[in-house]
Amino acid sequence: MKRNQLSIAIAAISLLLLSAGSSLITARASATTAQLKPMKEETIERDLVLIGPAKDALLRAGFNPSGSIKVFPTEEDLGFDRMTVDIEGLPPNTDFTVFLHELSDIPFGSSQYLAEMSTNKHGRASIMIRTVIVDAFALKTAGNPPTTRLVDADLNFVAIWFADSKDDDPFTNFPPLAFDGDRDSGVVVLGTLEPLP
Repeated sequence: MKRNQLSIAIAAISLLLLSAGSSLITARASATTAQLKPMKEETIERDLVLIGPAKDALLRAGFNPSGSIKVFPTEEDLGFDRMTVDIEGLPPNTDFTVFLHELSDIPFGSSQYLAEMSTNKHGRASIMIRTVIVDAFALKTAGNPPTTRLVDADLNFVAIWFADSKDDDPFTNFPPLAFDGDRDSGVVVLGTLEPLP
């Protein structure tokens, strides 16, 4: 009888320890899962529409460019935002540049060069850019040395340009422009009309 009671007591203690250990493991797993959860993001989406001096010639040539951007505002958590750019309907195997601009159309105002992307044989391209997007601005100063901060220019619009001046030749007679790293670009082809917040 004493052995039975001892066995029951040992079994009860074992179940109690097992239950406590299981709860601890579950609590640790929940904490780890919470740490691995993606940060709360409110995605900002904008369409890229056909703009610029090559618009009509591109359409006549059978191209119908369009695109979109998605901005994931993660700067406060990661130190940068993430922006995806997807374009299609453009000339195949062609390089394009991505810019942030102060204004939605020519003359665009202050600008920031972000990246270069190349279309595939079907005229499509995608890129992920990691930089400050939502709070991007151009600092304007005055004085020598520049001790006065003037009104900054918010960079709230995205535009896509031909990266090389020769690539826009079939669609426009514009002279070479300077909208990329080597200062020899073509014209703008796509842009957002609605500003980023």
